[in-house]
Amino acid sequence: LTDVTGVQTCALPIWIDCRKGEYVMASYLQLMQMAAANRGWQLDVVNSTSIAGVVSTLTGETITVHWGDGTSNTYSGTDQAYSHNYGSAGNRVITVTNHNALTKLTMTTAGACLSFTLASMPRSMTYLYLTSTSSTITGALSDLPSGMTYLNLSSTSSTITGALSDLPSGMTYLSLYSTSSTITGALSDLPSGMTVLHLYSTSSTITGALSDLPSGMTVLHLYSTSSTITGALSDLPSGMTVLHLSNTTSTITGALSDLPSGMIYLHLEIEERRVGKECRSR
Repeated sequence: LTDVTGVQTCALPIWIDCRKGEYVMASYLQLMQMAAANRGWQLDVVNSTSIAGVVSTLTGETITVHWGDGTSNTYSGTDQAYSHNYGSAGNRVITVTNHNALTKLTMTTAGACLSFTLASMPRSMTYLYLTSTSSTITGALSDLPSGMTYLNLSSTSSTITGALSDLPSGMTYLSLYSTSSTITGALSDLPSGMTVLHLYSTSSTITGALSDLPSGMTVLHLYSTSSTITGALSDLPSGMTVLHLSNTTSTITGALSDLPSGMIYLHLEIEERRVGKECRSR
């Protein structure tokens, strides 16, 4: 059997047990798993005229992108640019075959909309960056591929949930602009190699002390008013450049002279007072 892309979806024989008049397809689960794998990764393109970005694959592997309009392209290697123009706005379904060789996907077309779930992502993926504010990505942090290191979603309509402790152990960068996402946990739950945590969601709840931050942390942006961060400026990692806390219950102490030498932005919104300081030099 083949699907609409011409890919073979089913090759296993079906074994039927007719004993007692019951028909049991013992290989049914295997068949469905193979069919799902061979169908590839499917992404919805919603009301979009064109999309562009880059993809990367495992060494020596090639993926084929079926654009949903009867055309396709192949890609192999690191940071391969892709671009496709549909000619008019509309809804299509992209299918990526040999999708488990895909490691990186970016989409940088303003106004374009991709829609898919984190759980559907190829398990080989390590890097996802979507600049469009229109894309709709849903799922839990625990749905991310285990090797994921970078997740940056500029979409304001995506819904991502979960705890910081659910992040893959190699995660270094997490940025979510969606106000409907809800992330919880303690700073001490962050992976040891984390460098950037940017959560725009006002419903997220992050707690902990500045001293709990990973040693390589450079950026901490928390817009949630229900988060509670404590500590002294002298507790910040030495490479910290940005600290933005919109948490009225946080308690941060210290002198500006305690800030890391490379600090460029400090914004503390505490006790319902807005205090902003752009540290261009020390």
